[in-house]
Amino acid sequence: MNAVETQSQLQRSIGDLEQLRQQWSGVESVEKEREKAQAKLDAVTKNVAGMRGEFNEVKRAHDDILKKALAAQAELSKLEGEIKKRKGELAGINAELAKIPDKLRGFDKFVEELRHECDKLTEINNGLNAIRVQVGA
Repeated sequence: MNAVETQSQLQRSIGDLEQLRQQWSGVESVEKEREKAQAKLDAVTKNVAGMRGEFNEVKRAHDDILKKALAAQAELSKLEGEIKKRKGELAGINAELAKIPDKLRGFDKFVEELRHECDKLTEINNGLNAIRVQVGA
């Protein structure tokens, strides 16, 4: 090998080394970016895990509220049925109460007739007593 070939080969080797150094620098940059991306991914994963916990807590609370609401709705339906039944009974009682004034008017008439008959009996009794006095009994 002569000096020119050696120098040429050295220059190619230096060029190759320069190219490898640039490529390696790119690899280091990619590695740093990958590490940054991994850190972001880890943070997001942790955040998602926290959000899942919060979601599960809210879901549990929602389920409890729904269960209570359904129980309250069932109780409300039961009470509405009881109210409907009692309204029917109350309507019957009110109908009977509405009849009372007519019955009282009839009773008042009956009492008046009894008083009239009582007055007649009193007159008859007084007449009999007067006859007894005259007869000397």
